[in-house]
Amino acid sequence: MNLIQLYETLILRDIMFYFLPGSLTLLGVGFVLWAQAPDSFKNTITKCMPASDWIMVAVFLALSYVLGHVLYMLHNNTVGKLKSLRRHEIMGRCLGLKKAEGDLPEFTRELRKGLVSALVSESRAKDVAHFLDLENLIQLYFTADKYIRFKSIDFYTLYVSRLTATSRFYGVMSIGWAVLGLAFVSFFFTGVLPVAWNIVAILVLFSLSYCFIRASITDQEELVWNVLQATYLLNLEDQKSLKREKEIKTAKE
Repeated sequence: MNLIQLYETLILRDIMFYFLPGSLTLLGVGFVLWAQAPDSFKNTITKCMPASDWIMVAVFLALSYVLGHVLYMLHNNTVGKLKSLRRHEIMGRCLGLKKAEGDLPEFTRELRKGLVSALVSESRAKDVAHFLDLENLIQLYFTADKYIRFKSIDFYTLYVSRLTATSRFYGVMSIGWAVLGLAFVSFFFTGVLPVAWNIVAILVLFSLSYCFIRASITDQEELVWNVLQATYLLNLEDQKSLKREKEIKTAKE
């Protein structure tokens, strides 16, 4: 495994998707439990956890990872179903698929043609409308994603991988904040926090959840734009390179 693969799998996927949201949520839930019964919580930790600090850290990381996967699954079945977060839906809006072609800016029309030209065989590239159908759009997006990775791994790492990770982190962590907001509801029954302070805390946590959803949508939209524009530009550069090679070959002949 090279450094780029390590960066994409460990840092961008495992840490941003699972470890970070899971650990923050776990710490928050731990705080709620400790605040309500500090002595009982401390005794439970002492009995269940081994003496070695390294083992405790390993257990915490393992629990964070598992909780992160649970939050990720909850995200995919709730927030992740929003149309504003679905990449092919964003792609359709970027390409103006609900508008008549004559009403589109010239660059958008060129972007459509360049995208299809880069991703399908030359014999089918003229059938732009067919490949921009909603049924084909999701496949077209992921093909474009692989195309960029194949053509320029540096561009892919900087403009695609990073935004994929941050968008997913914001989305998964929005579920984490909501879970903590629900956890704080338990303070109403224990009376540990004054009611007014507890209401403020819950509102803050759910506001954070909403803000993280909005941040996830923003990054997802930027991600899709980057994929579309990069595919167009890389294909344009390929066409220019082929044209130069033909000109050089013709000149030599």
